[in-house]
Amino acid sequence: MTVTIRNAQLARFREAENDRYAASLLPRLRELFGAALANVNDVELNGTVHAALGRARAYGITHRGGLAGFAALHIWLGAGFDDSDDFPWARAVLHDARLDGPEKMSRLNAEFRRVFGPGAAS
Repeated sequence: MTVTIRNAQLARFREAENDRYAASLLPRLRELFGAALANVNDVELNGTVHAALGRARAYGITHRGGLAGFAALHIWLGAGFDDSDDFPWARAVLHDARLDGPEKMSRLNAEFRRVFGPGAAS
């Protein structure tokens, strides 16, 4: 017996995995951002994380560590930080077509530490 998985089914599998991964980030983000997320319920936070993951993937950031880091930046700096005039360094890194996803996250982290100090995200 041959089993055929159609593209629509694969898309649903990916969506389900994306949902599981987003949900798995919530406890860590709550730990990192504590009081800043105290009044944000899980449904809202999950929506924020999904939005962040979608934006990260649009920049070629697809590995789990990079996705988690991007979600943290999305919360720390605000939605749309990647195109904000307030963070030109982030925009420059993310729009640099010469960089792959891991290199973009490495440079974003380095720039974040340069701008906000080495202990800013601790």
